[in-house]
Amino acid sequence: MAGKTSKSNVISDVTQTLQKFDLLELQQYTREQSYSNTASKDFHLFYVGRDDVHDILKYVLSRASVSLYLHSARRGHNLARISSLVRRAKGVFRDAE
Repeated sequence: MAGKTSKSNVISDVTQTLQKFDLLELQQYTREQSYSNTASKDFHLFYVGRDDVHDILKYVLSRASVSLYLHSARRGHNLARISSLVRRAKGVFRDAE
């Protein structure tokens, strides 16, 4: 079954990778749809319920092709759509304990 392509989910488009990833690509998923001029270029904290964290995860997971290390501080909430992307991703997935 071919994956559905959207702005955040490009799992069926092998040309979309994280090889030249820039954190600025994710600013579109924040409530403001942009970062502050003083924001770090190395890391950004996203908030569930405020920012579109599901689409952020879909954006990154659908572009992962070799391996992925994922740590979720919150357990027990429904991530069925994200889980399906992880299961379909090529390579290795390891959930941090």
